[in-house]
Amino acid sequence: MAKTIKFNLICDNVPIRTLDDLRENFNIDDILNCYENKVLHRWLGARGYEEELRRVEAISSNKPVEIIKSLADVFEIEKDPAELEKNVYILQYRRERENSIKNCLRNKSDATAIILDYFSNYSKLEYDILEINSDMPRIKAALREIVEKHYPLYERDYRRLFYNLLNNAPMAVFAMLTIPEMRKHYLSPALQGSGTDDMTAQIPKKDDEAEILEMYSQLIELNRHAEEMLSDNLRSFKGQTEGYWKDLEPKGKKFMILKVPTNCFVRSAGITGGDLNAEQINGNFVITDGVDYKSNTSSAEVLYMEA
Repeated sequence: MAKTIKFNLICDNVPIRTLDDLRENFNIDDILNCYENKVLHRWLGARGYEEELRRVEAISSNKPVEIIKSLADVFEIEKDPAELEKNVYILQYRRERENSIKNCLRNKSDATAIILDYFSNYSKLEYDILEINSDMPRIKAALREIVEKHYPLYERDYRRLFYNLLNNAPMAVFAMLTIPEMRKHYLSPALQGSGTDDMTAQIPKKDDEAEILEMYSQLIELNRHAEEMLSDNLRSFKGQTEGYWKDLEPKGKKFMILKVPTNCFVRSAGITGGDLNAEQINGNFVITDGVDYKSNTSSAEVLYMEA
């Protein structure tokens, strides 16, 4: 009987020999490619992982997001669902962009066609945000694609885009404030209070302060409706901590603090001396690394969202 020839997968530039190796180096780009070209199927068969192979072969969706979710379930990958979705959508946008570039090169498009394609892709991202106005992972993925691939255009368009999203997809405005390259256009140092987080400290001074003040006033009004606008994307805590710090979120994840009650404090997880009070937090959209909370009231809530 012929012996089965084994081979390694390559995920995240690491040779994968076992399921444990796969779990530790689960890279959505690599694993999706391996799934689509059936290398993953052959690897599972060669390694004798019959149950996992059966479940992989049973995946019926052709949508990258659903495929990755199913693969994460098959291989018991412990990933934040929202973060997983956002990363898959970023991958999807990148693939669409690469295909567009290939088509331009294949058709030997001239400079005019390439420029039109660039503007068209930017417009498509904006349209996608308006269409998916309640899907935060996809919104963040589209905004990140704008920053990474269309930033020069965005820099000339940030005012119009702000008001369009404010009026038609307000959840996306909160998402914009979690992205350093975007939030700097809407928040000036004069409006930052004494927040000490790194992201706000890097916001540059703007010459058109009057216009930023107007956009800022819109942000403050929007923030009054955060509970309604953000719905399941909003996190909160209510309770007295009796003078102790309560760890609400772990270090290693960024969060934007939207509201802190008077006489209560927030800080990045485990940062001694990094206390920020209500005056420093409210209206400044401060971003922290994890969330510790100290409260002297049992009736008011701290509100925040994942950045």
